[in-house]
Amino acid sequence: MLMAMHKPSELVDYQWQCDLARNARHPELLRRKAERMSLSPFAFLRGSAPLYWHLLATEPWLAAGPDGTGWLTGDLHLENFGAFRPEAPAHGDIDKTVFDINDFDDATRGPWRHDLLRLTTSLALVLRDAKLDGHTTIHHLFSLLRAWNTTASGEPLAAEPPCVTTLLQAVRNRSRRTLLEARTEVHGDHRKLLRNDKLRPVDAELAQAAQQAFALYVHEMNLDFTQMRVLDVALRVAGTGSLGTLRLAVLVAGKGGRDGAWLFDMKEQGDPSSTELLPRPDLQAAERAVAAMRAGLQHPPKLCGATTLVVPSSHQRLSMLVRRLTPQEDRIDWSRLAPSEIHGLIAYLGGLAGQFHHRGAQTQGATWQPSDMAELVEKAIYLAGLHTSAWLAYAKRAGSA
Repeated sequence: MLMAMHKPSELVDYQWQCDLARNARHPELLRRKAERMSLSPFAFLRGSAPLYWHLLATEPWLAAGPDGTGWLTGDLHLENFGAFRPEAPAHGDIDKTVFDINDFDDATRGPWRHDLLRLTTSLALVLRDAKLDGHTTIHHLFSLLRAWNTTASGEPLAAEPPCVTTLLQAVRNRSRRTLLEARTEVHGDHRKLLRNDKLRPVDAELAQAAQQAFALYVHEMNLDFTQMRVLDVALRVAGTGSLGTLRLAVLVAGKGGRDGAWLFDMKEQGDPSSTELLPRPDLQAAERAVAAMRAGLQHPPKLCGATTLVVPSSHQRLSMLVRRLTPQEDRIDWSRLAPSEIHGLIAYLGGLAGQFHHRGAQTQGATWQPSDMAELVEKAIYLAGLHTSAWLAYAKRAGSA
């Protein structure tokens, strides 16, 4: 099989241009993103979804594979799973905390294999960081695919592993007050957002535009305007791949009183990274993300919705994903896992991915054969090598920029 030869510098040039474009409005965040992506090959993969899709578009053998299409997350990797509070179900425990896929900025429709290849590549890189030997790593890659194959075919998800149970038990009883005290300060009888490196001031015009966009979200979601009265707005600096997009923290009245306030995240959405390979979705960007969650997740996150923000200086209309922030949001720390815990977690994550694809299916693909899995593992090995070399080249570029 002949493969395209990509020089690391060429891969970095592509990703660097994507990062420059994304950070055009906030160029000071480019340095932050470069530092985060230079930490490890996996950190580089996390922040370079456009490069992943560029590789699939320029190397057709990577994009080929078995059938099965529907909703994709578009950026499926190991740190896009986590704990969160879902919407209240029609019946049952309204205080339930779940562990599932939690990032849909790049959601789109397409072949499941594209999600699965990115997830498997990310696993190869994480296990490299964990210093597992090659035989064990390959065993875990196949375990991930076999677990995905089971739930993508409609079989039930296996029981959650102990490390997920431990995480859910730890976050379930976290209080809203703890979240507020970490991100706000008291001013008289109410709170205001802190101003620091992660929560930055916005000018009066942008704050007003944010309030108008939030009011539209409240109207579309049919929420209580009294509870959703905006108290404060700040620029939120968070994430890696999304750094540079407009992201706002919104503090609202909530249940009333200074400890009853609620926090919301309002995040700009654009075309998914997959548009170099797959058709551009017909849904508005934030509505696309919400539709993917509702189609593929058994328990979508709490109060997720879409709105439009009009930028005062340019009158540009930005599609914004809005969600309530809760203290239950957290992730598995892979660096703290014992080797004995890793296998069960890998199989569980593969099962969650298959469950998402099965629920959001457009066409029911045939069950994958061992040869299909072996081919995908071969591609993941190749991509892990490319991301490792590109990571070093990116760190070199970032250090000289």
